[in-house]
Amino acid sequence: GSTNEAFLAAYLQAHAGQRPDFAAAGSYDIVHLIADAIENSGPTRTGVQSFVSGVGSETPAFEGATGSISFDERGNLNRTTVEIGIVANGVVVPARDY
Repeated sequence: GSTNEAFLAAYLQAHAGQRPDFAAAGSYDIVHLIADAIENSGPTRTGVQSFVSGVGSETPAFEGATGSISFDERGNLNRTTVEIGIVANGVVVPARDY
């Protein structure tokens, strides 16, 4: 999606063309999610925690570079699998097959 494309462009520019990994994409997402929380609920621990815990229930899921992010009532991520791929010649190839 467009969030993933924005992440990839920013990463490639900041890191001289190096390929990002899942940790980089996850870090990008969490920084943007916390920025949204601060913007919507204020720069306090309580505000951020309250906003983030409601992502996917009280507010829409957060659409990040790693996909859709939402949390259940216990605060767990509502996603069980993540697949890492590499774009090679315009095609996404699962990293395990690259």
